[in-house]
Parts: sequence; C-alpha cells; structure tokens
Amino acid sequence: MKVHILFDDTGHVGAISHPRAGKKGEVLLGGFRPAAGQHAAIVEVPVELRHLKPRDLHEAVRVEHVKGEPRLVAKPKA
Repeated sequence: MKVHILFDDTGHVGAISHPRAGKKGEVLLGGFRPAAGQHAAIVEVPVELRHLKPRDLHEAVRVEHVKGEPRLVAKPKA
C-alpha cells in the first residue's frame, strides 16, 4: 500500500493521503504543495503498519532516507 506524504527536513510527517488512479490510469495525488523545508513523496507503508487507520498511521510514522529515497518507518516507542 502506498501513500502520498508531506514531510519536513527532520522526518516529521505533516500530512498523509492515499493516491488514487485517474480516468486514464494516472496517479492523482493529495494536492500537497511543499513549503520551504518540506517535501512530498509517494512511499510504501511498512507491512507491520498497514493495519493502522489513517490517523493512527500518521501518528506512528516518521520519514528516514534510505539510499537517498524517503521511506516511512515506525517512530520509536516512548
């Protein structure tokens, strides 16, 4: 499962949306417009987090860069 995310330079996820296919098969995104210090990407949700509802997923993840690509990872448990 992939999601469209808006995140900042520290890895904090500001917003998540689910991309959907348009009429011609193109991927329609959530309409995020990154500001200075923000980025948008489509990323895979880790298998162990796919059971979460969108709000819970948003609170449970952060972004880390792996080989230059953004990836969602679970936040460490407090």
